[in-house]
Formats: sequence, structure tokens, C-alpha cells
Amino acid sequence: MAESDTLLKKALYEAGVVEKDYLNNYPLAKRTLLRCMNSYPEFQPMDELLYHLYLLELQQGRKDDYMHYKGELTARFPESKYTLLINDPYYEENARFGKHIEDSLYTATYNAYKSGDYATIQNNCQVSAERFPKGENRPKFMFFESMAKLRNRDLQGFMDEMRQLVKEYPSDKISEIAGMMIKGIEAGRQPGDGGFDIDGLLLQRNNQTGDETKEALKNDTLSPLRQADFTVILSYSRDSVDEGKLLYELSRFNFTSFLVRNFDIELYQERNLYQMRIKGFYSFDEAHSYEQQLFSDSTFRSVAQNVEPIVISDFNLQLIGLRYTWAQYKDFYNQYFVPSKVKEDLKLDQKNDQFIWDEYEEVEDDKDSPDDEEYPDDDGGEWY
Repeated sequence: MAESDTLLKKALYEAGVVEKDYLNNYPLAKRTLLRCMNSYPEFQPMDELLYHLYLLELQQGRKDDYMHYKGELTARFPESKYTLLINDPYYEENARFGKHIEDSLYTATYNAYKSGDYATIQNNCQVSAERFPKGENRPKFMFFESMAKLRNRDLQGFMDEMRQLVKEYPSDKISEIAGMMIKGIEAGRQPGDGGFDIDGLLLQRNNQTGDETKEALKNDTLSPLRQADFTVILSYSRDSVDEGKLLYELSRFNFTSFLVRNFDIELYQERNLYQMRIKGFYSFDEAHSYEQQLFSDSTFRSVAQNVEPIVISDFNLQLIGLRYTWAQYKDFYNQYFVPSKVKEDLKLDQKNDQFIWDEYEEVEDDKDSPDDEEYPDDDGGEWY
């Protein structure tokens, strides 16, 4: 009997909520919720049930009735989050017009995010937290607020708020970006020891790279293949670049420029080499187009003056530090990629299955793949 009652009161409560929120049948919803409350006074969460009764009457404009449930909820559950919510002086206004107000607030915050108006971001995020703690756009406000902390070099505050965002909204799309950032930073890094010369930096594999991996790769050579997975790398010295601002502006650019495609950002450190690696490109043309668009953004460019961009295939990236140096790759890039023709109107923000590789110009490849010998010094163009 007890098991039957448990199932029944849960079913009554859930049915009442469905009748209220999805069927808009308020009389039926009220009867169902009252039956649950009166037949099972021990039901939990009773504060949530009273909150739904309050909302039901509020939506119908029955002041005496919704004030009755407001009083009962406040008296019986003074510490409940629903008690605190409905006693907010703006609550009734928010209940009637809150969606429109929050949408307008989000639009203003989004525009401030794009323009770098951090004071407006922080102010609007505070309003969101106070007035719309359950708003539809709440996870985005949390993301904006976290990014503002990163901009101000409050790394601990940034991490704490991003973790809270992922915890509270695990299925929200913005949490995917937050989770990726957390994963990249959690490893922790020490400040560089000054001096930055990418041509003199050798990317070394960590100690877990065994002799078997090196043996397997020792005969591999750099590939000029353009139709492969590519990565755009931003290399820098932490002494010459504000890392927090750089990550902020990079994330802002991705978030505001691409609605369909998601480009992952990985943070990488090896000795005094620091990199942000942007992944998710399916050809050299895509990666090159992205890099050009990124550095055409004046706000990003203002914080990336001492950043060295690199476009490299994932295959070639695994050979750096095992067989080739970055200086050697630069020579290779100048020889095999700089002369390539890149489709000028390439659109990145579309679904993967919309790409037609036949539309891309093929690189003329009448040379043998290079081996470990020195490549000709070709300064005929940019290497990135």
C-alpha cells in the first residue's frame, strides 16, 4: 500500500504540472494538485507543489487565491528557494512580462559582449542573477559573467563560475564550451621564463611518449595534403601576451561568428611554449580562411600583437618535436602551402555535410614528398 501511495502521489503531482503548463487547463490542474496535497500531506516536495498552485492562480489574476498560497508557502517553508523567489519585489512583474524583459536584457548583454563593454556585462549579469535566476537565458548570462572574470585575470573566479554553469545546466549548448575551457585550464601552468622565438622552439612530446611511437614515426615526412584535418595554433609567450584577454577575445570571436560550427579550443604548454589550438577544420582552405577572419577582427588583433599563428594539419602536427622543428615546418609551409590558391568566398558556418570538396582548388603536387633534408629558404609569402 505504501508503495502504491508513493506512485500515486508522484503521478498526481506530475499530472497537475502537465495540465497547468502544457494543457493550460487550470481548473483540472488545480483539482489534481489539491488532491495530491490533501490526500498526501507528507508529499515532497510540498513547497514546489504550493509554488505551482501560486503560479496557477497568479496566471488567472486571482489575487486572493495566489496571495493565500504565497502566505502558506512562506509560513511553512521560509527557507525554500520558491519562498525567496515569490517574495522578490519584482516577481509579479517578472511573471507577467519577465520573458520580454529578460530577452531585452540578454540582447543588450550580447551586444556588450561583442563590443567588449565589460562594465555593462557585469551590471546586466547581476540583474539577471537577481531578477531572473530561473530565466531561459540564465546559462548564457553565467557564461558572459565568467568570461568577464577571465578578462580581468580572475582565473579562480572564472573556473568556479564555469564549473557552476556546467553543474546547473549540463545539457545546455553553452556548457559544452564551458566544459572544454575547464578541461584545458585544469592542468595548470607556470609562467614562462621570457623570450619568445617560435622558430627556435622545439615542441617536445612528454615523458609518456615511448620509443615505439618514435620508431613508428621516424620514417614519416611532412605532408602537403590539403584535404585533411587541420588545426590553427596561436603560439605566444606569457610574458608578452595577456593570456586571459587572448582567450576571452578568441572565445568571443568563435561564439559570435559561428552559429552552426563548433571549433574546440585546447590550451597547450610545453616548457616555455604556450599555445591555444583551435580544432575542427576539415581542410587547409577552412583553417586558412578561419585564421584570416580571426586576425581581421580588430578587437582580437589588439590583444594578439605578439601572437604567432600557425596553420598545420593534424598529421604534420604529430611530427613536430619527433622529427621536425617548427623552423623546418615554416620552410615547408612556405614552399607547399603559401603558393596555394584558396577559395575566397569559403563559408565556414554551415553543416559538415554541406561541404563539397570538388569546389576547392587542388594544390599542384609535382614534387616528391620532402624528407629530413633542409628545405629551400623561401620567403615568398606569409607562412600563416
